[in-house]
Amino acid sequence: MASSSGMRIVAMSDLHGYLPESVPAADLVILAGDVCPDTRWTARPALRQLAAREQANWLETTFAQWLVRLETGRVILCWGNHDYVGELPVEELPSFNADVVTDAEVSVAGLRLYAMPWTCTVPGVWAFDIRPSQLAERTALIPDGIDILVTHGPPRRVLDRIVTGERVGSEELAAAVARVRPSLHVFGHIHEARGRQQGSYNVAMVNERYRPYALPVTTIDL
Repeated sequence: MASSSGMRIVAMSDLHGYLPESVPAADLVILAGDVCPDTRWTARPALRQLAAREQANWLETTFAQWLVRLETGRVILCWGNHDYVGELPVEELPSFNADVVTDAEVSVAGLRLYAMPWTCTVPGVWAFDIRPSQLAERTALIPDGIDILVTHGPPRRVLDRIVTGERVGSEELAAAVARVRPSLHVFGHIHEARGRQQGSYNVAMVNERYRPYALPVTTIDL
């Protein structure tokens, strides 16, 4: 499955329950957040546990079965702001064949990968959503020398433009990316900004209307 340059990566974000039938073979699959379908309890803080339980059931059944069909050596999953299930205690998280990485570094074929789910959309409502000052604390934890950075949200001025034309990426994350200088940065969150900007990829799978893009799944050769 490896490319001539070494490693083939398939990268996806913002599936919101959409699981594409056709996924290219790859050495590594990266899922950069908002994997789970939204539930009737989404964005209702008092009912977050109910949302988490519904998503956990989906992950253990539908999602787990989809993962088995992927032709890949490894799957790395980072949560997003719609993934309430990620807030459950570790012992209550569902079981499926992927490595969930949260504010941590892992080694992938000799490369250093770090994943961080946090955003600053509406703190107190969404999962993994905090104030900018708290996000600065999280981004400060990203080690220097990381090869692959996976975040749910984009940095400021990089594939972060919404339909109104406003840029909504994180200044704190932009500063961290400038410091770390990863070879590859994978994220999503801003559905309508899907695309590539040098070594940065917004790999949202659905558009701003939550409809799947009629585009191939993103593949990256490192």
